[in-house]
Amino acid sequence: MPIEYLLFMPVAVLGGVLVIVLAAAALVSLVRAACLPLPARVAWATAIVVLPLLGPLAWLGFSQFRDRRASADAASPAPAAEAPASAASAAETRPEGRPDPVRGPSATEAEGSAAAQDAMP
Repeated sequence: MPIEYLLFMPVAVLGGVLVIVLAAAALVSLVRAACLPLPARVAWATAIVVLPLLGPLAWLGFSQFRDRRASADAASPAPAAEAPASAASAAETRPEGRPDPVRGPSATEAEGSAAAQDAMP
């Protein structure tokens, strides 16, 4: 056996290990993706296993695109039709106990804190 074949062996083994780790990471990511229906998961898992390098790379690229699109949709401002009409309605939609950093506490919050201070000894 020529020495050139022996020098190629570590590169081949390292490439095989990297493909296996990439496929395992893609399968773990696929299992954690709760938004996909079962038939789509089965199709992606088949692609990951059958196409050793292309399948995992396609899944990881698709999942990153899907995650970025979902976070962009969540971060986009609400349409004007859904926005509160006045400051009073904006104060009503805020969670209890969290003052608005721009407008400060609402009138009911200010009255409540004043009443709480009056009740203190």
